[in-house]
Amino acid sequence: MFYFLLKSTVHERMDQDLLNETKEFSSLFLQQGAEEFRTAILFEADADGVEKVFYRLISIDGTEIGSSNLSSWGFVSDESALKILNSGSDHFFKTMPIPDTHHKARILYSIVDKDKVMQAGESMEEDEEFLETFRDIFGMTILLMIILAGLIGWFMARRALMGVEEVTQTAISISRGEFSSRVPVTGRGEEIDRLATTFNNMLEHIQGLIKGMKEMTDNIAHDLRSPLTRIRGIA
Repeated sequence: MFYFLLKSTVHERMDQDLLNETKEFSSLFLQQGAEEFRTAILFEADADGVEKVFYRLISIDGTEIGSSNLSSWGFVSDESALKILNSGSDHFFKTMPIPDTHHKARILYSIVDKDKVMQAGESMEEDEEFLETFRDIFGMTILLMIILAGLIGWFMARRALMGVEEVTQTAISISRGEFSSRVPVTGRGEEIDRLATTFNNMLEHIQGLIKGMKEMTDNIAHDLRSPLTRIRGIA
């Protein structure tokens, strides 16, 4: 989600840059004419790099009026985009592959005058490389964090459950008759120590009850031994 949010933000920034540049060139064309417009777009394209940006003014039927250097682009007018503009939209964005490259370009079609359309395109190569690098680094980082978190979680869970395991082993020993077994209190954690202490107190109480019962049965047996001997003798 973070990656797609970043990707959307990068594309929105590019779209806004294209819109701003198109507005500037449109104002220049309307105020100073086609000659000044051609000079400005040639200067801007040369400054940014003719392989990175292009600008083109066409009529609504696709006839070219003026453009920057398109040798790296090989674009022609997109009839589908022109139809969308004819339907009432004042601008339209489209992403197209750049010929002979593995990259794409973001292209803005914008109405300049009633019958004129400006194309402004920018290569997405730098943004694609940035997103690819970010995806690789971020993905590897997340993978390492998941592995590390899993190991730490396993270690912490195992450590937390060791006290429960000791209680279980002590209960097994008592079920075998080893009533003197106790859970060791190691001070690893408050809850486990409280459980161990409570369990040990319970065992002490149970062992005390068993000892008392044994003493009582021994006394009863002793008290009955003499009368039974006399009865046996009389019999």
